[in-house]
Amino acid sequence: MLRLARGDIAGKRLTLPAGRNATDRYRLVLKIDRNNASASAGLVETAKALMTVADEQFASGKIDDYFVSAARAVEIAGVHDRDGLLRKSVDIRRKQLIDAALKEGDAAFERWDSKAALAAYARALHLDPANAAAKRGQKQSANLGQPGFVFSDRIGTVAGPELMVQRVGGKRLAVARNETTVAEFTRFWNGGGSTTRAVRPACRDRESIFRSSKTRTWQSPSVTQQASHPVVCVAWGDVDAYVAWLSKQTRKRYRAMTAAEWTGLAAQTADAKQCRANVADKRYNAEHRERDALACDDGFAGTAPVRHYDAPGGLYDMAGNVREWVSDCGSSCSSRVAMGSAWLSTADKLDPKQRGSFDADTGFNTIGFRVVREID
Repeated sequence: MLRLARGDIAGKRLTLPAGRNATDRYRLVLKIDRNNASASAGLVETAKALMTVADEQFASGKIDDYFVSAARAVEIAGVHDRDGLLRKSVDIRRKQLIDAALKEGDAAFERWDSKAALAAYARALHLDPANAAAKRGQKQSANLGQPGFVFSDRIGTVAGPELMVQRVGGKRLAVARNETTVAEFTRFWNGGGSTTRAVRPACRDRESIFRSSKTRTWQSPSVTQQASHPVVCVAWGDVDAYVAWLSKQTRKRYRAMTAAEWTGLAAQTADAKQCRANVADKRYNAEHRERDALACDDGFAGTAPVRHYDAPGGLYDMAGNVREWVSDCGSSCSSRVAMGSAWLSTADKLDPKQRGSFDADTGFNTIGFRVVREID
């Protein structure tokens, strides 16, 4: 029987025909003599021969056939493959294929190729239905680059501003979900901004020409701030320099929003009248004696951390916190437009679509900015 089984291996009759193949013959011997070492070793040799067939299938691109044959080989070897080398070799190859599929999916995701990303993640899930990374990638890829899609470009080893794709004026536009923060502006400042924007503008407190000072800066704007608050006391030149730096760092096209784009997005804002945004409230009234302040309490007399309030449309602080510089300007561009309301806005000045004209070379501790990244 052992001699016949060895002949079956040589003749590649590993599992068929039934009763006259190496696997069945060695198992019959073990049924008669369960301690037969030759039969035990023979099953391992049969499994190895089947793995050779599996490897040939793999080499020809028949991946599913490979795993069927490999699984059969592991089953044939069973407990006789005491070191588990056959199983380990299959597991290693499976992991290599999964890793390659995930890498391919991630690369397609980065270039916004939804079809290729979904196909790659599907291959990974075919090999490992419980793979969390593949499930996550597949879910994110379904909405890749479409309105509502959230992503960030890389600035070196860290993430840039978090952006949400919006459809504005018939085109897709990636809009920063929050106003540029003190922390984000500090990164620009330390990355060269302190040189390119060394000459600082005067900054006005609460937009008053009588409260203008060059000692008031974005680092010390006369309102209590933390790294998570929107940067203020920045003139238009600072905005222009920041988006140029961000574009260079990410190799993408960043810029400030236009007034028309702002207006198109303003419908998504929260209701500031109920202090669901940072505007002039009773705290502001207590500090600045403003009789037209709202009677509610939004939690802050000055600026608030970005993302502190709800964002019905996914974009934070489109109402309140700070007005935002946009790229529109007058005939000589000595003045620029800022849109929206801010932490000093009283009950009669809460319209998020409102616009004001401000000296472009001056900073204000009520005005910041938000970046957008062009797509189409």
